[in-house]
Amino acid sequence: MGNLTHARTVVYNVNYHIVWSVKYRREVLTEKIADRLKVIL
Repeated sequence: MGNLTHARTVVYNVNYHIVWSVKYRREVLTEKIADRLKVIL
C-alpha cells in the first residue's frame, strides 16, 4: 500500500491507472505528443 492521506474523518489512498487505446491500435502518439502528455498527466 502506498502513502495514506489522513483527513478529519477519513483515510484514503488514490491511485490512477490510465489506458490509452485508439481505434485499430494504430500508432498515433508521436514522440513529441507522448512527451507533452507526460508533462500534462
